[in-house]
Amino acid sequence: MTTKKLKVELADVVSTQGYEIHSKVFDEDVCNKTRIEFLELSNANARYIFNDKKNDKKRKSCPPPRNHPTINRLIEFLKVVYPELNPSRGDILFSKEGCKEQQLHTDYEVTDELVELCKISKAPLSVILSIMDGTKIKIKPFNSDVQIINLGVGDVFVFRADLVHAGCAYDKENVRFHLYLDSNDVKRVKNRTFIV
Repeated sequence: MTTKKLKVELADVVSTQGYEIHSKVFDEDVCNKTRIEFLELSNANARYIFNDKKNDKKRKSCPPPRNHPTINRLIEFLKVVYPELNPSRGDILFSKEGCKEQQLHTDYEVTDELVELCKISKAPLSVILSIMDGTKIKIKPFNSDVQIINLGVGDVFVFRADLVHAGCAYDKENVRFHLYLDSNDVKRVKNRTFIV
């Protein structure tokens, strides 16, 4: 399959379904090494982020190290599949054991303009790289019930800016990576989510 055909097919899936899972983009050894490196950063540089109405301080994030090889490879992969979009620097996400679920939200303000853009390949997207088993995200697909998406080691989950979602509760510690694929046509308000 050509890269051009791959881009078109994936854009169609994300546009209609609201999300796409790219399975096993990274192998387990790379993910394990990355997880260990990221955990070393969790105490020094991480800040608490919201989860429940009352923050339990068990969900944190911090920026990745500059020029991290796994993140660089992820960005290269995303630039091939979604060349019209601009990857953000992203954040490492940490959930401690017993972390509560986030409230359902979107990362972008859902406007008529955004909904129209989401029907074409210029729509902004969000990305989760699963670097360990047990990574999951709650989503509410369009005209459907809420469901949990379980990701394997090395999976890349890409979803539309207007897809309602929430970070899940975790019984065990979990580390993953999140970034945005921003569009020149839509401004994202940094460090802001929109509760639904």
